[in-house]
Amino acid sequence: RDYYHLYIPFFDRTASTIKMATNLADVYYLLGEYLKSGDQYLRIYQNEYGKSPNRKAVIENAILALQKDKSVGFYEKVRAKGLLLKAVTRYQASSPDKKNDPKLELLRLKTEYEQGFLPKAIEDLFAFARARPNTHQAIDAADIIMDHFNTLNDFQGLQFWADKLIALKLPGTNFRAKLTKIKSQAKSKLVQEKVKAISGYDEFSEGKSYLAAALQSNDMALKDAAIQEALAKSKREHDFTTFLEAANALAKNEKNPQKRASILRSIAQENIKVGKFYTGIAKLREAAADPALDPATKRGLMDDSVNTAIMLHDSSALVQAVNDAQFAQVSAPVKGRVRDQIADALDSPVELRPEEVSLVFKTGLTEEVLLGLFKARNKLDARVRARVDTEVAAHCGSQSRQLVCLWSQFSALERVRAGALKILKTASTDLKSLEAFASQFMETSRRYQILEGAGDPHLETAVSIRGRELYSEFAGYLNRVANANPTLKNEILQKVRESQGSAQVYEQKCITLSQKVTAINPAMKYCSSKTFPTLENMLYWGKGLTANASHTDSASGDSENLQKSVFSSDSDPEPMLKLAAYYFENQKYHHAAALSGYGTSLYKAREPDFKVILGCSLLKLGYLTEAGFHLRSAGDYQNRKAACLNALQKLRLP
Repeated sequence: RDYYHLYIPFFDRTASTIKMATNLADVYYLLGEYLKSGDQYLRIYQNEYGKSPNRKAVIENAILALQKDKSVGFYEKVRAKGLLLKAVTRYQASSPDKKNDPKLELLRLKTEYEQGFLPKAIEDLFAFARARPNTHQAIDAADIIMDHFNTLNDFQGLQFWADKLIALKLPGTNFRAKLTKIKSQAKSKLVQEKVKAISGYDEFSEGKSYLAAALQSNDMALKDAAIQEALAKSKREHDFTTFLEAANALAKNEKNPQKRASILRSIAQENIKVGKFYTGIAKLREAAADPALDPATKRGLMDDSVNTAIMLHDSSALVQAVNDAQFAQVSAPVKGRVRDQIADALDSPVELRPEEVSLVFKTGLTEEVLLGLFKARNKLDARVRARVDTEVAAHCGSQSRQLVCLWSQFSALERVRAGALKILKTASTDLKSLEAFASQFMETSRRYQILEGAGDPHLETAVSIRGRELYSEFAGYLNRVANANPTLKNEILQKVRESQGSAQVYEQKCITLSQKVTAINPAMKYCSSKTFPTLENMLYWGKGLTANASHTDSASGDSENLQKSVFSSDSDPEPMLKLAAYYFENQKYHHAAALSGYGTSLYKAREPDFKVILGCSLLKLGYLTEAGFHLRSAGDYQNRKAACLNALQKLRLP
């Protein structure tokens, strides 16, 4: 090395000079003195020792050596970067191809950045990435930009440049995800700094602190970010109240109608999940009332609202839903569910007000609903009863086998039956009268038999009871005739036994039917009763089994604690089960039914446990058939099943 320094000056820009200078650069490189090697190569390239025959290889060696430099001293590092910048610039100027080479251009820009040419270097790196968005070098340039602001802990810069780089849509899904994450984290840090600067910041209740910051800020971007943080932190802190306040603030702050509706729907769902059903319904209706929403979104919101009211089995909530101006948006299947529930209520002990009965006319009459109305006609007001009679008359022909028409015929037979029974009690016992009365009895019995086999357990039960009654009374009449006519007593007593046998057949048919079918009706308890019921007795349950809805989500300390547990538990069904049981124990049967019904769809593994609370709650509300359906497949959560099934079974007994 020293000899090269000694001899090079004695040769005046000859080929030997260039050869020795090149050898010296190589020696420096082999010794690991990359700064000196690169400097020497660069001097050769600049023709300091004469015109080099292989300038391309020389400048490439200079760039290679200067890139490998590991100097630790400040001066040496600055000088190495300066020489590298000079080498790259000279190399790019040597030909158009090199000028447009993305690798060389990135190296030049990176070197400028490392030399501290700021902020121009950052702008140039971004311009480079924007000009070549589909290259790997664009990602490298973006990394340099983000590393710069990350090193400075400049969260505002990170957020700003991440946003700009995301807009370039650079290649690589992972890299784009990384930029999005950096932007989110930087935004979070910015908000955190501003929140901590606010008086009253509480690190043990960060959700409230972030919400307070959001409500105090006039900066819309900060407000939105702080609300998002308040939502996330209150969720982690299990602070349901703050979470809902933050969500409501987010909805109020949102200008896009579709996004606002989505937020309000999420708020409603969180309320419904913790048993605040009326609040959830109100939020859904609030969202649906926005005139800027598209029809499909409105329909979805109103469907959710009405379905929630159906879950509650609260007829007054259904009245509010149907009378809402937005009810026209509700889908046909959901309107059908409204009709079905009112029909179930008509066929149960549930007492309905006129405005609740009117729902079936607003949602459209079906045969099932008309049947329910007809069977409940005597507990309807006169105006509705007249309308029902008109609808049935228009619906039924003389030969119709539709159930409502068969029930209409059964009702009409009550007067014929009363006349026949009166005659049997007072009829003459002479043999001449027997034939006429027997013929009249057989005609009445035949008219009842026509109604058999209709497929309606309630009607079958009622017909069996009437058959037992008619044959029992006819047997009593025949017994009197036998006693009055000793000469034919044995023959007539044979007919008595036949009539009594027919009465027993009807009784057994009634009992078997009541044991087999799942649907409970008020006629079942008269299958073997000593006194025969009126039509009204067979249609109406009388008092009991109904419960009043509170129409509010008022809560006590115990229920609020349970609601918080449900809110903070996404995968564990136990908190929801406990809350549903709490509602049941505190006679909030509408809430208990709705929450347990929600639980059956949310936690399939615990469906039997939710079903026992659902069935018991519906029993208390008077929806007996539905209660029996759920109790049959229910588990025995908290040992409730047997008591509820026994209560249901008692309704079948006199």
